[in-house]
Amino acid sequence: ALSYRRELRRQMVILLVAVFIPWIANVLHFFKLDPFGLDLTPFAFALSGIVLAFGLFRFHLLDPSLVARDLLVESMDDGVIVLDRNNRIVDINPAGQRLIGAAQSPIGQSAETVFAAWPDLVERYRSVEQAQAEIRLDSAISPEPVFVELRISPLRNRSGRLLGRLVNLHDVTRRRQTEMRLRQLSRAVEQSPASIMIT
Repeated sequence: ALSYRRELRRQMVILLVAVFIPWIANVLHFFKLDPFGLDLTPFAFALSGIVLAFGLFRFHLLDPSLVARDLLVESMDDGVIVLDRNNRIVDINPAGQRLIGAAQSPIGQSAETVFAAWPDLVERYRSVEQAQAEIRLDSAISPEPVFVELRISPLRNRSGRLLGRLVNLHDVTRRRQTEMRLRQLSRAVEQSPASIMIT
C-alpha cells in the first residue's frame, strides 16, 4: 500500500507536468515573454508527449492494475489497516473503518489515538511485527461485542527494511455467536433429566 501510494504520486506528478508544459508555453507567448519571439506551444506539446511516453513506459502510467487494487481493497469485507513505522495509519478501507467504529477516516492519526478504547490491545501489539489472534472489540456504537480475527504482518521494501505493518481484521462474530449457542444447547441437553436421542 505504501509503494502503491508512491506510485500514484509519481503518476500524478507526470500527468501534471505533461498538462502544464503547453499551458506555460502558451501563457509566455500570450504575454510576449517567450525568449525567442516564437510561439513555443507546438514544441511544448511535443515535449508533453515525450513526458507522457516516459510515464507510460517507465512508471506504467494509466495501468489498470492500480485501479483494480483500489477497487479490490475498498470492496473487501475484511478490514485492512496499514501502519507506518511510527504507528500512524496511512491507509484503511471502509470495512476496517466500520470494524473499529470510526465515524471519520482516521488516516494520519496514531494507532494509540484511534484504538484508545482498547488500551490493552494497543499495549500488547504496539511493536509486534507479526501476530495472529482472536480479539473482542467492545464498541460504544454497537451494543453487541464484535469478535475479530486479527493478523499483523510486516511490510518491507526490497532491501528488507521495515516500512510498516499490515493489520487484517476478519469479522468472526457470527461464527462465535453460533458456537456460543451450540455450547448453550449442549449444556441444556447434558443437564436435562429427560432422555434425548439424536438421529
